[in-house]
Amino acid sequence: MSNQGEHIDETFTGETIVLDGKAYRECAFVQCTLVFRGEAPFTMTGNMVDATCRWQFEGAAALTAAAMKSIYHGFGEEGKKLIQSTLEITPSSASSSG
Repeated sequence: MSNQGEHIDETFTGETIVLDGKAYRECAFVQCTLVFRGEAPFTMTGNMVDATCRWQFEGAAALTAAAMKSIYHGFGEEGKKLIQSTLEITPSSASSSG
């Protein structure tokens, strides 16, 4: 690790990791909880996140996710278009991702 906020080629196993304000490059995450609070941006480049990891949104990030979900499901086709364009997702990629 080159500094407190940058992680390069590290493996994290069974940890709870707060992502805000940090950068991860070529890291591996196994059985981790990845937490985003919406307090600062983060970057992830070339990482491996295994299927046992889970994402957790807290604070401002949780409020934003809930608002986007409400817009997507509660504003008809225009709401879907707004969220898809905000996230730059096409309907086909959204249905194939999960």
